[in-house]
Amino acid sequence: MRRFVRLTPLALLCGCTSPPPAPAVPPAWNVHGSRFAGAALAGASAFTGPTSSVSPGCDLQLTVLALSAMPPGDALAAHAAVITRANQPKPLGGHPRSLQDVRVVHETAVVEQAVAAARARWHYNLDLAPDTTTTVNVREVGRTVGPALLLRSERDGCHLALVADDGEQVLLDGTWDPAAPLLLAVPQERADCAGVGLLLQAGTAIDAPMLDVDPERDVAALTDVSRQRLMPPDTRALTLRAQAAAFTTLVGERQRRPALLGLCLRVGAVRCADLALVADEPTLAALAQRVQTLGIDPARADAALAFDLERLAFLALTPELQRDTLPPRLAAFLTRHAGAAGRNAGELEAAIAAATDEASLRAALTATNERALHDSDPAVRVRANDWLARRGIVVPAYDPLGERTARRTALQAFERQRTTVPETGR
Repeated sequence: MRRFVRLTPLALLCGCTSPPPAPAVPPAWNVHGSRFAGAALAGASAFTGPTSSVSPGCDLQLTVLALSAMPPGDALAAHAAVITRANQPKPLGGHPRSLQDVRVVHETAVVEQAVAAARARWHYNLDLAPDTTTTVNVREVGRTVGPALLLRSERDGCHLALVADDGEQVLLDGTWDPAAPLLLAVPQERADCAGVGLLLQAGTAIDAPMLDVDPERDVAALTDVSRQRLMPPDTRALTLRAQAAAFTTLVGERQRRPALLGLCLRVGAVRCADLALVADEPTLAALAQRVQTLGIDPARADAALAFDLERLAFLALTPELQRDTLPPRLAAFLTRHAGAAGRNAGELEAAIAAATDEASLRAALTATNERALHDSDPAVRVRANDWLARRGIVVPAYDPLGERTARRTALQAFERQRTTVPETGR
């Protein structure tokens, strides 16, 4: 005879269901800072401390968040200027891989909501010293949580980069204005939070401690980290090779322009960087081909590489200059950087051919513009006079639109004065 046991709804509820899981404990993270000389993606060099430079310092508030949910925001790819990958056959990337899910949040309301809902928060004040890059790492026992954040203060703002565990490095385009809050949200597959949030704001919080940054302690550690995690030992060479490779591995103005700017700013090629800002796509392509043909040798000094780029910037425009087909903005570039020589292809090529470095190029352009003060064309004289005046070379009583006799008298007096009073430099 079979017996049936009748279970009440209460018995079913109490005996056949498991108890609800306990809420996850917020993560226990530590935040560490380090500092090194050099730009964000240029790698660590021996720390020398702040130097006298045009680069200012900057005081920031850093808040590390254990996010309860990933906030809406832009994909990191939309803000990436340069993407490099260590120890890869093609060190330059077109899109982030390891960091592809990182979100960039600018909207104040979304940032405030993410902060209010965070599982845990860590507040710090951060002092960005001039001429150095500061690295921020979030850590827990046995491992690093999320990518490293690299910050460098410059006159035009704060440069930011993220570096993943596998060596992928993403330099954000442009600069971040500290007047506006910025949240970088990095997703994490874990039970205690949805991701790591790195919130940057301007100013100093009274109740927050200063992030511990000890350069003397960290320089050795950073060298080891750069070898194992952040960057290979020859990061400068890798970065230069990657930026030079942009001209053959990337297509389109949107990617070629920041790649060229990154290369120029890395070595200090001011004229070439200016051309990258104003040039159209065909001009960028022509310059890219010249750079690729020349080749970038990372073993050479930055000044030598900068001179090569400056020279190529001029030479990329001489074909159109000879044909008199330069668009106005490129003609203005040549006038701005070469004066009267920038309107004469023969004079410009001669000045470039006579130069072996930046100083000799500047001297050759100066001599060409001084000769142009005698030209019969008033437009040539005006360009030459303006270019020289911007560089501190002024001929007393000389008016490029004045009478010929008065101009000649002023130039002769200037030459006599220069032969009796040696120049201190140009």
